Amino acid sequence: MRPIMLPQLRSLAIKARSMGKWADGFFRNVCMPILRILILDRVGPDPDESDWGSDGDSQGGILEALARFTDRNIVKISPSYRLELDELHFLNFSHNAGAALVHRLYTQMTTVKVLTLGPSALDRNAALAMGLLPARSGLPDLPLPALPALILFDVPRDVVRRIVLQRMSVAGSLEELFYREKEDKRVPNDWRHQAKKYHRIGSLKSFRYSDIVGRRWSELW
Repeated sequence: MRPIMLPQLRSLAIKARSMGKWADGFFRNVCMPILRILILDRVGPDPDESDWGSDGDSQGGILEALARFTDRNIVKISPSYRLELDELHFLNFSHNAGAALVHRLYTQMTTVKVLTLGPSALDRNAALAMGLLPARSGLPDLPLPALPALILFDVPRDVVRRIVLQRMSVAGSLEELFYREKEDKRVPNDWRHQAKKYHRIGSLKSFRYSDIVGRRWSELW
């Protein structure tokens, strides 16, 4: 089968629940050498469904496919298939991701400058957010080492605090942090001012990926 060539495609949005079942084949057979923005929307089960775990294998398959196609050693024979993203946006992504897989993915993504962990994940963004914590070895294994802008929804406040403070000690302050805050008076406020620009997200225009990625929301002060 000859690969599909999309040489001018810079931005791709995928909205599907079962993509993990065909993600590997998709990235293997579609060549997108200048793809820089990837949006994964509603990959997991509907938030109103009771069984959040029913699609776990599918979502894990997406992360595994991304890890394979950002690995220089695996795709070095065909470098045009390697994903070198500037922006990665997860929306409605409910996967309780394995720490080792997320760490591998993030450390391989050395060019990502914007990461969004979007709304409607019902706190299940925590696993993807925890992957941003630096490893004990420090800078050589820093997840998303080029990341200046972080957009967070549905992440517990104590997790956000750990990310901001621990990454600052290794790689310096985030340029911009956008966060839809979750109230937790037990967590100190010593982390907000550590980002060079802190934006507290208010009401959203809509939950469409175009409005989330386009940052169409109000801000609270």
